[in-house]
Amino acid sequence: MVQAPSGNARSGHIDLVLRTMREDDLPQLLAIEDESFQTPWTAEAFRQELQTPGAWARVAADGEGHLIGYLVCRLLFDVWHVLDLAVSPTYRGCGVARLLLEELLHVAASSGDDVTLEVPPAECGRACAVPRPGLRGARTPPRILPMNAGRCVDHDAGHCAAKWGRA
Repeated sequence: MVQAPSGNARSGHIDLVLRTMREDDLPQLLAIEDESFQTPWTAEAFRQELQTPGAWARVAADGEGHLIGYLVCRLLFDVWHVLDLAVSPTYRGCGVARLLLEELLHVAASSGDDVTLEVPPAECGRACAVPRPGLRGARTPPRILPMNAGRCVDHDAGHCAAKWGRA
């Protein structure tokens, strides 16, 4: 459950459902993606991730099925790489990205894997590492290759440019 911003048509508490991303989510995903990034992913990029072994893609939806945010990541060896993370502008700052990331951190911790999220500074106003019980936080390298850069838009999450690993 998250608190919608005051003055929002959907103000008050919102029950969220976190579930696996599906291809029929693409129209809503692309709308959030277009509002969130200067160089948004295409429908084909999302389709590729949905079919890639080791990929893990989740969405956050309200009780009516409207998508509010999403997370796309991939397991490479023993590290989960967050590739795309965005929240609808209406719900930024409500903790939606935090819920998505906490679900990923739970999955990673259960298998003993690390999680990384690398973000170009222009795409995240507050880059920091948030320690979690049993995890250590560290800044990402200053040089990020564009093809491998993860993206984050929900500055409330406080998880931008972070790496989490086993303590």
